[in-house]
Amino acid sequence: MANNNPLSFEDDVARGEYSRYITRLLKEKNITNWKAYPSPKKGEILIHPLGGLPENEREISRISLQIKDGEISFGLSGYNYSMVQHTRKVCESNEYNYHKKEYNKYGQKEDGRWWLTKKLDNLESVVQEFKEIEHLLQDRN
Repeated sequence: MANNNPLSFEDDVARGEYSRYITRLLKEKNITNWKAYPSPKKGEILIHPLGGLPENEREISRISLQIKDGEISFGLSGYNYSMVQHTRKVCESNEYNYHKKEYNKYGQKEDGRWWLTKKLDNLESVVQEFKEIEHLLQDRN
């Protein structure tokens, strides 16, 4: 899917095409229990297991791709700070950046959402990175 246009997930059609392409790359790497989906509302692509990825019920509740400053940002996120410590340590040693939201929209302190993000060069590197961290994505409730 190489072309000379800058990569963008802002267009609905492009998100669909890129999602199908990523799903095909996952299958080629024998990662058959996961699929890429275009976000229906935002300029991002989500990667979910075929059975779905429940929010708030596991350490990692969301896997997404966004374009930030012309680069692909691969991200893992969830809601429980205490559950993410092992994953955080593994990911930070592999050049991920950790972010957390400590306050809700009302300014109240909360045990809110966290993110681990990593900049990647292309969609092929996304699939390779996914293969490297797939073991962290198993349900660890």
